[in-house]
Amino acid sequence: MKPMRIPEPDPALNMRWIEEHGAEYAGRWVALDGDRLIAFGQTEGEVAIAARNGGAYLPLVIYLPRPDEPDEIGF
Repeated sequence: MKPMRIPEPDPALNMRWIEEHGAEYAGRWVALDGDRLIAFGQTEGEVAIAARNGGAYLPLVIYLPRPDEPDEIGF
């Protein structure tokens, strides 16, 4: 018996949402289900819990930096 494959969400939908709405949520964590915003907040944990409680299938939980924040963290 073959293992059942779990379909992955289309990342293009997430990227389109970020391009169109990301600036509105700069400095916050967001949870996306394709092109739908599920939750946003100040911490990754609270957003992940809200996404799980919202019943999203494999949501993208990501921090959207403010324009004045560095793009990379390094030494």
